[in-house]
This record gives sequence, structure tokens and C-alpha cells, in this order.
Amino acid sequence: MPHCCPEYVPLTLPHVSTIHQVLTHPPTVNNIASSFAEHPLMRPGDAPVHSMMGEASTWTTPAEQRASYLEAAQRWAQNAFKHASEPLGNKRTPECDQACAAALTNLSEVLSMLGRKSEARSRLEQALKYSKEKGLEECAREAEERLRSFEGGVKQA
Repeated sequence: MPHCCPEYVPLTLPHVSTIHQVLTHPPTVNNIASSFAEHPLMRPGDAPVHSMMGEASTWTTPAEQRASYLEAAQRWAQNAFKHASEPLGNKRTPECDQACAAALTNLSEVLSMLGRKSEARSRLEQALKYSKEKGLEECAREAEERLRSFEGGVKQA
């Protein structure tokens, strides 16, 4: 998952579930999305996070478990973008812009993992355009590299 946001710090769900401010901090929300997307597959019920996911009671196969984690990752990436987009005026910082770009790239990665390649490419194109507009060279470079992996190469933003 993308690491263009300088505040990339791995956290575990038990630590963040009780702290509202942390859950609305875009880099943290991006990290949670990444954690769900990269979660190792275990037998249903074995991972500590299973007790926190209502879907866990319905999993019967590793594929269902994986799809559930990816759907959770998608929701967290969408929330990261939403929260990073909210600050306006003097509350808006360069970190907000970096978090937006990272969230779009995370969302693209998750959509790709879900097999939704067209949507994934669209989010990467959005991340590239946004990164260029905000002067986020590292994030733009990462989006361009990921776009190259899609058939047809980079579409100019």
C-alpha cells in the first residue's frame, strides 16, 4: 500500500477503537485501510479482529473472509479521503493534501484487489491529477507507476 504520507505509523485496532480523534485522523484511517487490505488469512475466528467484525459469523471460506477484509479496507480508505478533505481555510495543511492523495491510491489498490480494475484505474487517475495539482511529487510518481501496471499505460492528468 502507498506510503507517500509521512505519518505512516502502524497501529492495531484495539489501540485506535477507543480514541475518536485518532479515528478521524486521515493518516491513521489510511493505515487502518492498509491493515485490512494486507491482513493475513487465518482460519475464520482465529484473528483478534474477527470479534469486531459482524461479518465474521457468516464466513465459511477464506475467500469470503478475504472479500470481507477488502470491503472493510475500502470503507476505511473512503473515510480517510472524506476526513482528509474536510479541513478548510487555515485548518487545511499540506498533510491533509498528502492524506487525500494516499487515500485515493489506497482506495485504488483495494478496488484492484477486489477485481474492480476500471474503478481502480479511475481512482489512480484521480490521485495523479490531485497530486500534480497540489505539488505532491512523490505521490504523483507513485500513482504514475501504478497506472503503468494497468493495460494501456498512463493516461495524462
